[in-house]
Amino acid sequence: MLLLNGKVLADELKAELKNIVEEEKDNGVEFKLCIISVGGDEACSTYVKNKIKSCEYIGIKPLYVPMPEEITQEKLIDIINMYNCDDDVTGIIV
Repeated sequence: MLLLNGKVLADELKAELKNIVEEEKDNGVEFKLCIISVGGDEACSTYVKNKIKSCEYIGIKPLYVPMPEEITQEKLIDIINMYNCDDDVTGIIV
């Protein structure tokens, strides 16, 4: 049986990604991750906080977009589409 140490593996992946991002920055490429959250429960807030922390470590600019729980699906889709059309945004998490 193969046992994996999740923390060690995650740290190794982050270090590898950090090197890749630094190399790409040297070539003029910038990365921006748009993090859209709906509502504000504690687990979601912790998840978002950890994603922002990881982005900052790796060298990716995080863009946090909190939305109220009452947002309509149509409005949320419009916001996602807006960031999807933004050439500066290279990834989106909802």
